[in-house]
Amino acid sequence: MEQQQALLAQIAMYMTALPCPPLPIYVRVRSKKEEREQARSSHDVLAAMIIAAMRRGNQALNDLRKQRQIKLTEEFITSLEALYQATENNLQQQQGMLLISPFKFFF
Repeated sequence: MEQQQALLAQIAMYMTALPCPPLPIYVRVRSKKEEREQARSSHDVLAAMIIAAMRRGNQALNDLRKQRQIKLTEEFITSLEALYQATENNLQQQQGMLLISPFKFFF
């Protein structure tokens, strides 16, 4: 029970850190008896995928997933920082404004 609560707390942290609100998406739900499409929240689908990945029993696959996830996260942050810098430079040239980077507080 504690392990499940810890997992759900970690999922909640990921969901609250997402930069966009939940989006409606259609997913195909399969069971042994039927297959149907349903409208779901993008956050619900993402949470389910994270839970499935974290519960994976194969440690080698889990380590590979973590390595790929870290690499993708670093690339994402790098591209966001570059976008922020380009925006800041553009604003400084146009209006003499200075932005405070949200990334400097977290990374």
